[in-house]
Amino acid sequence: MTDTGERTILEGLRGSMMQNRLPHAFIIVGKDDDSRMRFAKDFAKLLFAADEQAAGKIDGDNYEDLIFVRKDGDSVKVHQIESLAAALKNKPYYADRMMAVVADGDVMTEYSQNKLLKTLEEPNPGNVILILTSNPERLYITVRSRCVTLKLPDSPPKISVAVRDDAKALLSLTMFGKRPLQEAFDKIDAYCGELTDAANLLSAMEVFLRDLAVGAYEGELVWDESNRPIALSMKKQKHFSPVRYISLIEEARSDLDRGVNKRNRMRDMMIRFRQEALHD
Repeated sequence: MTDTGERTILEGLRGSMMQNRLPHAFIIVGKDDDSRMRFAKDFAKLLFAADEQAAGKIDGDNYEDLIFVRKDGDSVKVHQIESLAAALKNKPYYADRMMAVVADGDVMTEYSQNKLLKTLEEPNPGNVILILTSNPERLYITVRSRCVTLKLPDSPPKISVAVRDDAKALLSLTMFGKRPLQEAFDKIDAYCGELTDAANLLSAMEVFLRDLAVGAYEGELVWDESNRPIALSMKKQKHFSPVRYISLIEEARSDLDRGVNKRNRMRDMMIRFRQEALHD
């Protein structure tokens, strides 16, 4: 599943497409292979306006107008880029354009990069080329200068369902409820032993709030003194701004990294959440 940060990038690309201002080449920078490839395929679905059947073919690496180049052995060799360049000159099968994904941009040989440079300098109208890499500095500056670089957000830590549920409950107690803050303190104190526990809780809160910010969360929160489930909709609560709360989380994370007392700092964050909520 594409995370919130990647969805934001994709929405920006959608806007460029609507204005007919989409660049022809991108360098996609991300720490891990899976996130880079996931983003590339989501970009392809956007580019081709893929329906369910086309999306399935893209996920399965068998959509005819989407070309993948992966390393052969320990490098991407020049003959692979030559084949790619030739394929991009062909007429698309279904769409009005083609996309090429060089999955291992880090390990293109010198000759491969020089060959790709020629394709970047003389692109076929409408075609899009993605170069995926964890280290764009390994690409020649002449290649980088002809591409738009998009840096994917770092992958969030893997967080258990229990931690995510506690994060939502804490946000409900402090931001949308009227129950005593001591209930939030009791729950958050359980995460103040190890730094990693506190960090995971903060990450879960932040991911949830970012989902709210883009309308990606459609669930319900328990937030009033009667313990009633109330649907939290950004459309219905236009005054609610998750950005302020995310900023408070980032401040707390920074303080914890500096070694401040975890219990006091996390409780202080809960108090500031409640204070912000009273101003909404």
